[in-house]
Amino acid sequence: MVELAIRGTHRGALMTPTGPLAATGKVIDVPCCDVFRMKDGKVAAFHCYNAFSIMQQQLY
Repeated sequence: MVELAIRGTHRGALMTPTGPLAATGKVIDVPCCDVFRMKDGKVAAFHCYNAFSIMQQQLY
């Protein structure tokens, strides 16, 4: 498990559940958690969970 943040500037269309959001030029800093399931020393599954509601607040 890895705790991290996605940071960057919104410069391109972002697909959302309600449709694409055109670039806003705003900076985001979104907390995330990546979960890896390992098998025989290799990644067998990967899931990324981000705080989408926080990203929405930062983009709108």
